[in-house]
Amino acid sequence: MDVETTGLRPEVHSVVEVGAVALSGNGDLISQFSSLAYPGEEALRDADPEALRVNGITLEEIREAPPIGQVARALWEWRALLHPTALFHAYNKPFDSGFLARPPWDIGPAAWGECVLVAAQDQMGFQKRPKLDDAARFFGIPIGPRHRSLPDARLAGAVYLEVLKIRENADNDECHAILEDGF
Repeated sequence: MDVETTGLRPEVHSVVEVGAVALSGNGDLISQFSSLAYPGEEALRDADPEALRVNGITLEEIREAPPIGQVARALWEWRALLHPTALFHAYNKPFDSGFLARPPWDIGPAAWGECVLVAAQDQMGFQKRPKLDDAARFFGIPIGPRHRSLPDARLAGAVYLEVLKIRENADNDECHAILEDGF
């Protein structure tokens, strides 16, 4: 999952785009969700111009989008169709969950899975937090368009799948080592 926002502070800024992908264990796309969201004029007045510059979403596009409450309901319906208890994962989970914990999204802690950034950082051996592009390069994943919710959700999903493959192979290696030692 990924969100684009009007700024960095969830108590002041709003989600203006949300994207999510559901992937199979081998990386096949099962389903995707993407929508711009109109948070209202008050939220747009508080928008940080730098945030809108980074994501490239114009005020006109946001004003033409469905109301934020409608998009939040549609996201919950999408999740329910996939699996009612499916977990949301995000590259920068603290950022995304900070916005999505607030109304009308109301995505609480129990709906969140692992932070992809932390999982990738652990596999990469980085001491500092790697950006999504850094993680993608490390795992050999092509980087396409960025700073829009659906492409970023796809890229985070691909990174997470690579992390899971490494973990699975490490578990298998440990199992083989144990078997070779006669246990």
